[in-house]
Amino acid sequence: FAAIQKLLHSAIPTTFVNHCPAISQQQRLVKPDQFAVSIRTIKQIQLQMIQSASEKDFQDENGNSQVVRSGKTTKVIALLSLIGLIGAYLNATLSSAEFSVGVTAQVRTTPRLRTNGETAKPSTKPEQVLQVSTTSASAPAGDEEQEQVPQASTPASAPADDKQQEHASTSASASAPTEDKQDDEKQEENYDDFLLSVPFYVYEEFGKLEDYIVGDIPLTEEYFKSTMYDKDTTTFSAMPKKHSDDFYFTKAALKHPMRTMNPEEAKIFFVPVPYNVMLDHIHRERARGKICLGDICQTDLVLYIDYLLGKSPWFQRSNGADHIAVASSFGWGHAGRRGQHNNPFHKRDGSSEQEFYRSGQVPKNLLKCNRIIFEDWDSLRTYAEKLILPKGSKRHYLSTMYVGNACDVQENKTTDFAMIAAMKPENPNFHDREVVCRLIQEESDYSMPVCGYGQQCPALADAKFGFHVRGDSFGADRLFGTLLSGTVPIFTRKEQYDIIPDWIDWDSISYFVDILDEKSTKASLKAMLEDEELYQTKHAAVLRNRNLFDFEGEHLVPFDHYMYTLQSKLYPETIREVKTRYDALKLPPMESPSRLNRALNGMMRRLGWA
Repeated sequence: FAAIQKLLHSAIPTTFVNHCPAISQQQRLVKPDQFAVSIRTIKQIQLQMIQSASEKDFQDENGNSQVVRSGKTTKVIALLSLIGLIGAYLNATLSSAEFSVGVTAQVRTTPRLRTNGETAKPSTKPEQVLQVSTTSASAPAGDEEQEQVPQASTPASAPADDKQQEHASTSASASAPTEDKQDDEKQEENYDDFLLSVPFYVYEEFGKLEDYIVGDIPLTEEYFKSTMYDKDTTTFSAMPKKHSDDFYFTKAALKHPMRTMNPEEAKIFFVPVPYNVMLDHIHRERARGKICLGDICQTDLVLYIDYLLGKSPWFQRSNGADHIAVASSFGWGHAGRRGQHNNPFHKRDGSSEQEFYRSGQVPKNLLKCNRIIFEDWDSLRTYAEKLILPKGSKRHYLSTMYVGNACDVQENKTTDFAMIAAMKPENPNFHDREVVCRLIQEESDYSMPVCGYGQQCPALADAKFGFHVRGDSFGADRLFGTLLSGTVPIFTRKEQYDIIPDWIDWDSISYFVDILDEKSTKASLKAMLEDEELYQTKHAAVLRNRNLFDFEGEHLVPFDHYMYTLQSKLYPETIREVKTRYDALKLPPMESPSRLNRALNGMMRRLGWA
C-alpha cells in the first residue's frame, strides 16, 4: 500500500501541478477517438495497479496470493477510480498538443492455481513493467522510448523566437505523412505475437517424436506425406494428415516462448505424446504396422505412458487438472464404446462396462487430463467424469480443428464454387454431397469445375466459395483446407458449428446455407454471388485470419490460441488485455478484480466512455 501510495504521490504533482499552469483558454478539445483511447488507457492502468496491489499486499506467510480484500485495498481502488475519472475529464478538456500523461506501473504476474483447492507457488519470473505514455504531438522521435517517468513540460507561455516557431511549424507540417506512416507501423507492432501468458512445461519423460517408430520409420513430417490410399507405400499406409494435430502441437510446444524448463514455475503441463498416431496404428495394425517406443508397442505403449504419467509428482499434485493432452482422432471418439470391433481397449473378459473401465486396460491418467478431443464427441469423457475423476471434478474439453491441406492462395478467382470430396452413394451420411453437386449442375450460370472426386489444387484456391459438407461425421478437414487456400467456406448444416472451437467467430469468415431446404439453398447461393461487397469483406477476413488454422506454420498460432483458451478456463484472473491481429478470435473477458471496479466500468459504459 505504501509503495502504491508513493507512486501515486510522485505521479500526481508532475501531471496536475506542472501542466495545469500552462493551460491556455484557446486550447482545443481532443477528438472523440483520442478521448476513447485515453479512457481505455486509464482503465488499463487502473486495472493493472489494482491487480498489483491486491496480489502484492495480501500474501500469506508462504508467499501465496490470497483472494481476500481488506480496507487498504478498497482505499487503493477508490483512490484509483477517482484519479481515473479526474484524468479522463482532464484528457477530454485539455489540449492534446501540450498535455501529456506518463505512468509507469509494475505488474506482478503471479496467477493463482485453482485446481483442487491448491495454491501454486508464486512464479519466479521477473516482474513485467507496463509502460503507458501519451506524449505531445510536438515531442521528438524516440521520446516515448526514452521517457519512463512523468516529466515536467515547458510552459506554453515560455518566450520563443518567431522564426524558430515558424520553422518548427513548417517542419511539423512537412513531416506529417512520415509521422502518420510511423504511427501505422507502431500500431502494427503493438499486436501481441502470442496470447498465452502463463508458463507451461513439456514433459521429457515420454521421448521425442522421432523416438516413436511407426512401421519402420521415425515419426517425422515425412510420415504424413503418404496417406492410407498411397499405393507407393511399401511398409505401411500412414494415417491421414487431418488427425496430426497431436504431432504439430508437440512441435509448437517445444518452440513456444512461454515454455519453461522448470516444472515448479509451470501453470500448465503439456503431455507431448502422439496419441492420435498410436491409436490409429492400434486400430489398423494390419494395414499400417505397429507403433513402438523402444521395445514397447501398441496398446502396451499407451498403458506404459499412462503409468509414467501417473508417477509424475506434478501430475499427482493436481490429479491432472492442470495438464492437457491431444487425443482428437476419430478412434479416440470411439475408444470407449463397448462393442466396437476395432476398440483396442475393449477386452471381452469384463462382465459389465463399469468393471471394464475400472480395470487396468483404460489409460485412466490420460482421462484425468484436460483434452483436445474429436469434434466435441468423446465417449471416454462421460466415463472419466463418472468413474475415474473424484466426485464433482470436471475437466475442460476443447474441440479439435483438423489439419487442413492448403493450396497456394490465388489473388484472382476464376470460378464460383468448389467441392473436392469423396462420394459414397451407398452411405446415407454422404447424401448432402450429392445434393450440392446436383443443385450446382442445375444452374447453368454457376461455374464449378470439380464437384466430388478430383484434384484439390488449384481448383479449391481458384474458387470464390468452397462447400463444407458432412461425410462420416459433421466435421471434415475440408473446412480448414478451404480456409487455408484463401477460399470462403459455406457451411451446410447447423450442427457443423457445434463441433468446432467456439472461440472463433465463424460468421465473419463463412456463409451458411440450409442444405435440407433445397429452395432456400438456391436462393442463398444466388444472393451470395450477387452481393460482391459482402463476399469481399468475408474473403479479406479469411486472408487476415488464415494463420489461425495453419498447424504447419512457424508462427505457432493454433497452439497458442488453444493454450490461451485453456489458460482462460484454468486461471481466469490472469487474462489480460491483449491486442491480436486475428479479428476472428473471440477473446475471453478479463476478470474484474472488485465490485467497485465493475461498478465503475458499468458507469463508464452507460456514459458512453467505454
